[in-house]
Amino acid sequence: MLSGPGLIATILLLTSQVETDPRRLIAVAVATALVFLVTFVSLHLGARLIALLGEGGVHIATRVMGIVLAALAVQYVLNGVTGYYNAVISR
Repeated sequence: MLSGPGLIATILLLTSQVETDPRRLIAVAVATALVFLVTFVSLHLGARLIALLGEGGVHIATRVMGIVLAALAVQYVLNGVTGYYNAVISR
């Protein structure tokens, strides 16, 4: 799940934007490594985190992340509709 098509597309997009600048390419590699490190640590310590938060804390965190995801989805739809509307009007 961590190395699926979304990750591949993201890596391709980011590396195509850095062109031939080695510093920017290293920055992308370091950022990717940090994401993998944070993911590994959170998965490795997941049981402890759940025990620390408790069932109620996990439920609250799940609800908050759901709200954040819904807000992002609405924003993406609004951006798409606005872009389409502006493209139609400018013709």
